Amino acid sequence: MKFRNDIQGLRAIAVLFVFIFHLSKDFLPGGFIGVDVFFVISGYLISKIILSKIDKNNFSLKDFYISRLKRIVPAYYFLLIVVWIGFFFIFLNADIGKFKLSHFWATLFNSNYYFSNVDNYFGASSTENPLLHTWTLGIEMQFYFFLPLLLLIRNKRLLNVVLIILTASLFTYGTYEIIYNQNKSAMYFSLLARTPEFMIGVILSALNIEKKKFVIKNSLFISIIGIIGLIFSAFFYEESLMFPGVSSLIPCLSTAFLLCTPASKVNYFLSNKLFVFIGEISYSVYLWHWPIMAFLRYYNSKYAFSIFEMIGV
Repeated sequence: MKFRNDIQGLRAIAVLFVFIFHLSKDFLPGGFIGVDVFFVISGYLISKIILSKIDKNNFSLKDFYISRLKRIVPAYYFLLIVVWIGFFFIFLNADIGKFKLSHFWATLFNSNYYFSNVDNYFGASSTENPLLHTWTLGIEMQFYFFLPLLLLIRNKRLLNVVLIILTASLFTYGTYEIIYNQNKSAMYFSLLARTPEFMIGVILSALNIEKKKFVIKNSLFISIIGIIGLIFSAFFYEESLMFPGVSSLIPCLSTAFLLCTPASKVNYFLSNKLFVFIGEISYSVYLWHWPIMAFLRYYNSKYAFSIFEMIGV
């Protein structure tokens, strides 16, 4: 597929949302939806690559998995090494033990399930855990494992039906678990509850929505709705919201609207050099910003940063 600067700009928006939210929840209460933006983008781009290769009869599961490992693992494992060293320089001996397990599961890309059983993403102790953010990488790698198997369904009509039914079912599942079984924390870190967010991007790719006449004709309107939806979610969503589940539909669909309007003026704005640059380094920014904040909070024994500490971060 053709490289799109606007998607890099959308990545920049996502990582800035998360970064600001992690600096202080008071600055951007719903900034955590940046993760959902990343998930939709990932589902869209990866499925585009897979479907394109399948159509050309040159798709290889082995090559796909190797390419994902090369993209994610080196920088990720380097981070884990540095954080491990940081434990011994910054943490008290009495506290190192409780973080060893999180490091172990992060190494296996399974920290999302570990954190779902021992922690709350919005809890006080979470702000001092330098590996809390690795849950998203765990979910991504787990999703990448089964996505190509799903896309190998050759019948396009059947594939589209399966994708839509699966997405609707998993959104319903996540919502049910949060509302009726009070499993909000578990669902926040759950692969099943997060999969439909990726699937929205997959559906966009499978249907080639951006090439539909209706979308092209109304691209400006659609993209404006998309950017408004993201801004609304970032400023008015709060950690007390029943999230994810259907609550994540606004940021996810807003992201989808922007993904399917590459030629709109809004997307042109997202393609500016600053946003593209931030988008290009968004993976590194995401990897490193949280451990730095967590270590600093642990060292200071407080959540809030001074203005100088914020600048330093």
